[in-house]
Amino acid sequence: MNTKPNKPYPEFPLFPHASGQWAKKIKGNLVYFGKWDNPDAALAKYLAGKVDPEPKQKTPGLPKGYPLWLHPNGQWAKKICGDIFYFGTDPTVALNKYLAEREDIIAGRDPRQQLRIKQLIEKFMAAKRKKLASKEIADRTIQDYEDVGDIITEAMTAEKVVARLVAEDFETLRAKLFIGDSPITFANRITRARSFFKYADESLNVRTPYKGMKKPALPVIRIYQQKGVKRLFTNEQIRRMIAEADTFWKAMIYLGINCAFGNNDLATLPIDKIDLDAGFHDYGRPKTGIFRRCPLWPETVAALRAAIEARPTPQDPANENLVFLMPSGLDWRPFSLTDNPISSEFTKLLKRLGIYEKGVGFYSLRHTFVTVGAEAKDRDAVEAIVGHAKPADDMFALYNEKEVDDARLLAVVNYVRKWLKRKQKSV
Repeated sequence: MNTKPNKPYPEFPLFPHASGQWAKKIKGNLVYFGKWDNPDAALAKYLAGKVDPEPKQKTPGLPKGYPLWLHPNGQWAKKICGDIFYFGTDPTVALNKYLAEREDIIAGRDPRQQLRIKQLIEKFMAAKRKKLASKEIADRTIQDYEDVGDIITEAMTAEKVVARLVAEDFETLRAKLFIGDSPITFANRITRARSFFKYADESLNVRTPYKGMKKPALPVIRIYQQKGVKRLFTNEQIRRMIAEADTFWKAMIYLGINCAFGNNDLATLPIDKIDLDAGFHDYGRPKTGIFRRCPLWPETVAALRAAIEARPTPQDPANENLVFLMPSGLDWRPFSLTDNPISSEFTKLLKRLGIYEKGVGFYSLRHTFVTVGAEAKDRDAVEAIVGHAKPADDMFALYNEKEVDDARLLAVVNYVRKWLKRKQKSV
């Protein structure tokens, strides 16, 4: 009597029956699929006619015996050697992909399990650039991800196999992500870094222990915020900045305190979003896409006219419509997470004036506008000017559809303008 063979691999769905054939009990009946000496043919026959007991969701129109099941993430999946593998959202493409890759997966030759750090970063950034092309994310977001990608490469090395990463690798990465002393910035970088490995898990079927890379605890962030410096300028300090600034920086500073512009607003501000004759800008926040409209002071209009008139020739024709360019003709967008030309040049100005303080930079003009503007007692108008994104669970914001008219916007900016002109040092 012949000895029963072992299964070709642990997940082989048939068992060797004493009759000399590979068999499977289906719906209470024993079904035979071929002789022991040809397990591949038996498997093919089984796949062609089986009812898979594994599906978690049945989809009408699929052939009988379709071997994959629909995962809640929308992809067709199969559990192989103890792991769930995903093969795409189209059932026909998924089946072909499964049949083509099944043997490599079983044998441990799955190309996805050989994914390197540099390849993961390339694939992730390619996906993000598609979102940039469809205007779902901003240039600044791409820059932030690129900077974090560089840190990941430095911490883990470009050639390291992603599937072989262990908890210690993520501990090393977490330490590298801490630049400076702000737990808020640290938390943001960890979130972006986790996005790379979440993409590997959900889109490339490569799992890692990235979820163990935790953000700073909320109490740590709160304590830091309480100890933080007061990120405000006095009116005298801002007047000194304007007096010291050159043509371009004068316009930038006015936009900071008149319209609550931040660094990225200045770096990306298009000329056609400013109506100097009417004295308004209509430039939505690049960060959130929220619409903004703000009256411009006469001083701001004059400074912008001078800046645009003296604007250097752009090195890149794509920047022809930008209000602000560096003397070299390059735009003012940040080079990296730690190299922002607007921040650097503004710090130089503050140091020349002797008013530099760590943690206080150009964005503090925005903080100052909000703080002073709030005294005008029209929160909605202030939020309309700064482009504040309200929480999704803010019911008042959800149902309050009344627009803020120009007269209310003008009242707020005029209040801040009067504050700026006062002689006393107050905020």
